[in-house]
Amino acid sequence: MQIEEDTNFDGKTDAWTALRGGQIVGRRVDSNGDGQVDAWSFYRGGQITRLERDSNGDGFRDRVAYYQDGRLVREERDDDGDGRTDLITYYDAKEQVERVEEDSNGDGQMDVVSYYENGRLARREVLDASVLGAGPQETRRE
Repeated sequence: MQIEEDTNFDGKTDAWTALRGGQIVGRRVDSNGDGQVDAWSFYRGGQITRLERDSNGDGFRDRVAYYQDGRLVREERDDDGDGRTDLITYYDAKEQVERVEEDSNGDGQMDVVSYYENGRLARREVLDASVLGAGPQETRRE
């Protein structure tokens, strides 16, 4: 079964919710009103497991959020549109940022890791010296 909705009340359907056995299994949304779906959510046992988004309208899903027991645990972003993850954010049990991994030079490898405590940056590690410029590899802590 599918439910169609007009969430912004403009007279056009902009959200489609798929139900199976009375539980939601998926949802598609056109959040910017351009007629194209730009958000897809997936559910298991009635709880969200994944949310994918096309944040810039280029037709490619560049943001993916993963949920466990309905709680956000990880988000991945492709900011430069090359199809590879540029930033991964991990969340703790309170959905506060716990760790962020970045591919800051675009080589497909995470090269900077930032660790957070109580939602605040505690330290940052540089794993690839090329992101620092010339010189020996080092670890920066803030």
